[in-house]
Amino acid sequence: MLISKGIQKLSITGFHSGLADIDAPVEYRKLTTSDAMVMFLALKSNSEHLAPFIPWGQRAAGYNFGTVQRYCLFHQEDSESDHYIFFSNGQFIGQGSLTPIGGVEQHRQVILWVDQRVRGQGYASKIVNALERIVFADTRYSVLFYTHDIANVASRRVAEKSGFELHCGFRQPPKGTEETGRYLCWAKDNPNL
Repeated sequence: MLISKGIQKLSITGFHSGLADIDAPVEYRKLTTSDAMVMFLALKSNSEHLAPFIPWGQRAAGYNFGTVQRYCLFHQEDSESDHYIFFSNGQFIGQGSLTPIGGVEQHRQVILWVDQRVRGQGYASKIVNALERIVFADTRYSVLFYTHDIANVASRRVAEKSGFELHCGFRQPPKGTEETGRYLCWAKDNPNL
């Protein structure tokens, strides 16, 4: 039921997983409104885990199903970005997006989060690598950026492991707050250009 047509399969090996088959492929598809229930349950169970690192993480705990349906519809109709949902062994493992960054048409940014049940098992790297292959297959894009909260040490390890180079650090207030978040931005050139 969770897996439907339109999924791309990626073979992954060599990592430890809490899921039944450590060599199972990571599968993904573009996020659509049919994913609303999966996303609703995932956001509910991960909001506390996401809150320190993602500005909307605290709000996710209060989302009702209708809000998540609108979230999925917005992401499905977003013409500037591509949004994906990731699974392994039929279980949700995370959500990732490729979005514009800095107003430069040739640049894309990876944004992702991983279900807390599978953190530390290599899935964030696999999601980043899948998104990298998607964006770099299109020669319109010359640079891929990966940005994360400076306190998120696991995300830093993902950037390093995935071959990104540290580009800059910056401060940015999360929407709707007066706090200033601190972020690291990593970059990787398209090897196909």
